This record gives sequence, structure tokens and C-alpha cells, in this order.
Amino acid sequence: MVPPVRKPWPRSLKQRLIAQLLVLQLAMLLAFGLSFVSLLVLADEGGVLVSPAPVEKAFDAIRRGPEGKLVLAKTEEMGDVHARHPDFWFIARNDYGETVQVGDIPAIYRGVSENLGRMTYSDIRDAGDPSPYLAVLRRRSNAEGDFTVFGQGELMSQSALILQFSRAPMLVLLALVTVAGVPWIVNRTSRDISTLAIDEATTFHMSRRCSARSFRRARLLSGVPSSTW
Repeated sequence: MVPPVRKPWPRSLKQRLIAQLLVLQLAMLLAFGLSFVSLLVLADEGGVLVSPAPVEKAFDAIRRGPEGKLVLAKTEEMGDVHARHPDFWFIARNDYGETVQVGDIPAIYRGVSENLGRMTYSDIRDAGDPSPYLAVLRRRSNAEGDFTVFGQGELMSQSALILQFSRAPMLVLLALVTVAGVPWIVNRTSRDISTLAIDEATTFHMSRRCSARSFRRARLLSGVPSSTW
């Protein structure tokens, strides 16, 4: 006896509809994300953006030294930063005026470094190659207080930008809503369709019964024998 062939998923019409809608919605979401990233890249001169990764790693290395002063710990991440950028420079200033610095700040940025308390955000990229004056400025907080950090940035590739955008909370939220919302909508719609189909079938059946009764009554009134029906 040949065993029955199992149909690959999805088996039912409802499952196929859910699968097709999910594929469509996720494809549209992916297309929107790629289009948005491409727009960001193309809108930026040169097709690249500045990444704050080295500055973020330097900020994570800020510690309070034995004498109570701020120091930059020699972490593994900082080792990677110095390996990629031998002339890496960085300065951080907290709201109490305490500073910690590593490397030599370029002369064109010394005025900025002396007024960090008045700034909150900036991305700077020069027109040179390999862009020796890339810089980022951010506001960050940790256990040691609130800081304004300013330091050397690096170029962000398009693939890195796409990866970073794909981790955005809004994109994840939209994907979850799509995965959860499409089956719920399809299931609810199928229940409504089933109820409507049952109502229509009941109405049709009752209409046929009424028509049959009317037909018999008309035949009886006309005197046609029932044996000829």
C-alpha cells in the first residue's frame, strides 16, 4: 500500500493566504529599509557617513582612577581602536568640568575641545583622503556622570549602515506587528466569511424548500397527478 503523500506547508487556503501576505509585507518592509538607507547614503556627500564607534568605545573605557581622577582604561576595545587608528585622539568633559584625554587633538579642533560644555551633537568630515579630520561629538552618560565626548570618527560603510538600520527598534517593531497582525486579520476574516457562507447556505436551503412547496401546491391546484411529478 502506497503511503499517502503529505502536502507541503501551507496546506489550507487560509495558510497559503497568510504565507503570501507575510512574504509581501516583509518584502515591502525590507524594500523600505533599503530605500531609506540608500537615501541617507546618497544624500551624504561622497556616499559615506561618519561612524562614532571609536568614540563610543573610548567613552566606555572611562574610569575613576585611584587618585579620584578620570582615566581611560586600557580595555580590549581600546586596543582595537588604537590598532585601526594609531593617531587616535579623544577628549571627554563631564558637567563638573573634569576632563580626560588621549592623543593629540588636531589644531583645528582645539577651540571646540575648549568649549565642549556648550555643544551636544556633531558629525564632521573633511574633504581630504583618507579624511584625517573625521570627528564626532556626542552627549553620553555613565556611572561617573554626564559627559560631552569629542573624538576621532571613522567612515561608515553602506553595509554597516544597513546592518545598523536593521537593528533599529522601529524596524523590529514593524516586523513583529506584521508577523502577528497578518494571521490575526486573516483568521478573523475567514471566520466572518465562514459565518456568511453558513448564513447564505441556510437561506438558499430555505428558499429551495419554499420553492418546492410552492411547486407542489401549484401542481395540486392544477389537478396534475403526483405520479407525474
